[in-house]
Amino acid sequence: MGSPSISGVFAFKGDGCADSLTRVFAKANLPGRERPRRNLWVMRFTAAVTHEGDWQVARCLEVEVASQGNTVEDALANLREALELYFEDETLPEGLEPPIIATVELSA
Repeated sequence: MGSPSISGVFAFKGDGCADSLTRVFAKANLPGRERPRRNLWVMRFTAAVTHEGDWQVARCLEVEVASQGNTVEDALANLREALELYFEDETLPEGLEPPIIATVELSA
């Protein structure tokens, strides 16, 4: 048996954001433990990706882990690797509550 796999449900800002988020959340399961085939646990996390300077920065919303890349895909792949490394030394959380994701508007 190997170490746990990390899979993610990711939401990001960009062109067609509303359509992308609708598709992502329509297919998304709530964060938590799932029992996949081959007797491995899969943890599902939520990531927010923002464009900062020349980088795309991916942040996990359930634990304090972040990474970056040249593209959204690179940032998410790097975040997955960072989470795998993080959980080599940490206990996997049980029964994660899904984060509340909301937009806050300010008047200018």
